[in-house]
Amino acid sequence: MIYALQEEHNDDLPIPLTPAEHLSIEYPPLFDVEPCQIVVAPLHLTLGVVTVLLRLGVEAAALHGGRAASARAATSVAAALLEDLRVRPVPYHGGGFAGRECHRITQRGAVVCDALDGHIPATQLAALRTAWVEWAGMVRTLNRAQEIPAEGITDFCTSVQRFAPALLVALSWLSISPKLHALTHHAPAFLRRFGSLVSYAEQALESWHAFSNHARAQCTADSLLGSCAQLVQRAAVERQQLAEQSLRNGTTRKSAAAGARMP
Repeated sequence: MIYALQEEHNDDLPIPLTPAEHLSIEYPPLFDVEPCQIVVAPLHLTLGVVTVLLRLGVEAAALHGGRAASARAATSVAAALLEDLRVRPVPYHGGGFAGRECHRITQRGAVVCDALDGHIPATQLAALRTAWVEWAGMVRTLNRAQEIPAEGITDFCTSVQRFAPALLVALSWLSISPKLHALTHHAPAFLRRFGSLVSYAEQALESWHAFSNHARAQCTADSLLGSCAQLVQRAAVERQQLAEQSLRNGTTRKSAAAGARMP
């Protein structure tokens, strides 16, 4: 992406992108992530944002009426999810929802808001209703495999830009999670550049995060950035393929049979 901007290929895009719109283009990341990915980011963003919206309703009840009010709101939402939406949390997501359940919840976000009616102030409930509607529109673009037309890209980016700020007006304690940050800042830039988000993956980056956290005990500094810089310096001095070593677990994949359909 850096080279494309330098060579002025940016002019060929339906919506031109400047380096200032995405700082990771202007300033390269510390780690060079291999493009061999397994899990795509749209799944992670879908799981993360749905969790945030569900949690905000219960938090609003807690701040408005205390612990007992939050318990009543959580019970009401849980009953709506179980009886009306027919979804259930799964153990392999830590008691959260799988992707299919998140899509079902997103499509019927009004049911969640109806369950919160009477438990939280009207202004906060209205903000959540608007957020669920906008999120439902973004999910359709987020999980679409085909190339998105320029008008769809513009609509997605406009919705993303007002999504979190609008929530912050009514729900000021909202914390910008990594998933919300990726949705707000990285997904629009990737969509403008490549026309689709289905190839925007993050598993290799998460593997690097895990390796970096493990190595921080040997790379101590006053900040995370300083620890990362020491890790990169150590890798350069040792000339070792640290990423390959940390990700190699002894498993191998067999070659596909002749004539088999390749993914």
